[in-house]
Amino acid sequence: MLAPLPDRRVIAAVFPADTDEARALRAVPGEPYGVLRRFDLLGARDLSSESLLLAELRRVHLLGWLNPEYLGRDGTKRPCKGPNCGGVTLETNLGITANGYADPDFHGWEVKQHGVGSWAKPKASRVTLMTPEPSGGAYVEEGPKYFVRTWGYPDQLGRADRRNFGGIYRVGGAANERTRLRLVLSGFDEPTGRFEGDGAVMLVDGDERVAASWSFAKLIDHWKRKHAKAVFVPSIIRKDPSIQYHYGSKVDLAAGGRFSLLLKAFAYGSVHYDPGIKLETVDSVEKLKRRSQFRIDSRYLDSLYESFRQVDLLA
Repeated sequence: MLAPLPDRRVIAAVFPADTDEARALRAVPGEPYGVLRRFDLLGARDLSSESLLLAELRRVHLLGWLNPEYLGRDGTKRPCKGPNCGGVTLETNLGITANGYADPDFHGWEVKQHGVGSWAKPKASRVTLMTPEPSGGAYVEEGPKYFVRTWGYPDQLGRADRRNFGGIYRVGGAANERTRLRLVLSGFDEPTGRFEGDGAVMLVDGDERVAASWSFAKLIDHWKRKHAKAVFVPSIIRKDPSIQYHYGSKVDLAAGGRFSLLLKAFAYGSVHYDPGIKLETVDSVEKLKRRSQFRIDSRYLDSLYESFRQVDLLA
């Protein structure tokens, strides 16, 4: 038996098959969780992880407008400032601490929020699927600072001593005008859905030099862990008298995120690379901010999963 804790420690216990403990565990059906089965030992034994998730999302919806904040590992809440506060605030109110771990957020579910503008006329928005660092190319071989110096560009707002690397990159699209890089999918056969073990998603320049790459081996591990089950929660924002978020009552539940479906979405151009990397000099010291992210338009989320359905939390 494995019991993961919030601080990523794991308590393990082994019981011989003929003991009372082993017989008691076998008597509880549990919930499938990959090759394992999940048991809730905290009292909510009649609730599946889906029921627990929906109950918590309903509670968060009924809280109304919420101040942007994030939950530290020490359990304290702090104000959140920046473009990612919608997702962080939702996680905070679900009891999820801020971290960069590539594991599901809530009882095996990956939690994603996306802005919709208004409840009356919701609009499509870009959803961040994952933020893995490159595993190959010049970004790794020469370092991310070299990457930004070589393919980045001066800050477009005129801020001195700063170079950025941004833009939208889609498989099959033209090279970015500023960075001169294009996105390539290597090792995937779209008609059959088969992929090679040494395949990769790559940023290449006009000389076919690989500026950065993400191996299938790295992406598949990240995708399978984070997107076996996912929930997508709509949100709206108001800025007067202060920035606050409200989370919707209709959420999308997704399951069965197969890697071949992700690669097919790359091939179609619906999943794209949308980085936000910057290198700036502050007090004569170079500081690098890394932000590699793969995103998708919310209209195409259902193409990534075997099962995708909407649930009304108030029904």
